[in-house]
Amino acid sequence: KRKEERNNKTNEQAKIKEYGAQFSSITKINDILICNGSVSYIHKVQGADMAHFDLKVTDNNGNEKLVGYSKIILN
Repeated sequence: KRKEERNNKTNEQAKIKEYGAQFSSITKINDILICNGSVSYIHKVQGADMAHFDLKVTDNNGNEKLVGYSKIILN
């Protein structure tokens, strides 16, 4: 079963085609981080649907900590 789980994880990770992130500010020890993501668009790449996600992390005061993106194959 472990090999099957490992293969499934590898297949899922293979769907991530590109990602990037940039830290915006320092995170303090007691900060509570809130992660958000949204699909900005979906398009076809070599017959497969690819979603472009915008990613953002803020702290509990609304201060931006990280912005990024990810491109993931959906099917």
